[in-house]
Amino acid sequence: MADNTFLGSFVTQYATLVLPLKEALESESKFRALFLDLGWSIPNPPVSEAQAIVGTIDSLIDNLDNLPSSPTELDMISLLADVSGVFLSVKNFADAVADTTTGIGNLQGIFKSEFPKDLFNYLICNYLQETSNTAFNSLVALNIINYIDIEENEPRPEYVKIKIDYTNLGTLITNPTQLIKSVVEWSTQSYDFENIAAILMDFLSRIKR
Repeated sequence: MADNTFLGSFVTQYATLVLPLKEALESESKFRALFLDLGWSIPNPPVSEAQAIVGTIDSLIDNLDNLPSSPTELDMISLLADVSGVFLSVKNFADAVADTTTGIGNLQGIFKSEFPKDLFNYLICNYLQETSNTAFNSLVALNIINYIDIEENEPRPEYVKIKIDYTNLGTLITNPTQLIKSVVEWSTQSYDFENIAAILMDFLSRIKR
């Protein structure tokens, strides 16, 4: 199992990353704004599924707050179960929205398959912009993060789709110099990507499944 210090840091950053989702689900205006950013016009979230997401995030935060100074492997396994629970609750939420909510027309299948990944891509990029603008700009420059303008196409409004190249992200983590040299002539400069790698590598491998 990975070092408990690394896992604790990872889960702490993950909790920070998903906190805006909890806030959006607790505010009607923030919820609508979030969905519009993701290219969907949804009037209201399914209540029970939204509460389930909030509950799993609250559980994750509570367990972090009560984590012993020297956590055991069982403590860390519990935290990782909370991490998994957040993602699973988002998938259940997407299924409920597709099955019961107006505003997505006949795009139920597309919503179920795309929404969880699009949501976490959005949260990841917002998190990076707020915590490490240098890392974010580097990933954009390397075409690992891409922003694509999508025109309005009923029932979806105009929006900006965020794509993350998980294949190249793996190269970034294992051999950042090689990837940088393949994109731009930065061979005389050094870049430290260890922080971004530590935060995202396990999480992003989960998202791409």
